[in-house]
Amino acid sequence: MRKYSSELLPDRKRKFERYQSAFAKYDWAILPPYLDAERESSAHLYLLRIAGADEERRDRIITAISLAGVGVNVHYIPMAMLTLFRDRGYRMADYPKSYELYSNEITLPLYNSLSDEQIDEVIAVVVAAVESTA
Repeated sequence: MRKYSSELLPDRKRKFERYQSAFAKYDWAILPPYLDAERESSAHLYLLRIAGADEERRDRIITAISLAGVGVNVHYIPMAMLTLFRDRGYRMADYPKSYELYSNEITLPLYNSLSDEQIDEVIAVVVAAVESTA
């Protein structure tokens, strides 16, 4: 049976919270903002950041995750790294915070048909990949 739109957001938030709860146990996990006094995430993406990781290590982690059969990526690439902006004179060195956020971020699967068992598998694969590259 197809879910109605009023069920989609609560389901996605539940999946987001499942990731949050699992990764909160690890010192290396920088959890994405979810809820504070002024706002609440729509849980559209799960952007996990790895404390102390640089771009090279992040890429090794992504490779290990991918080899285990889980599709992950880096969702946000700083504009200064894109050819259009680089060709117009933008320099990544001028945007150190953007680069910092980009260099250690991994976007995990988050969609409504993702099962709890699949989320558990993603979590296990990510933990193994991070810990094997430390």
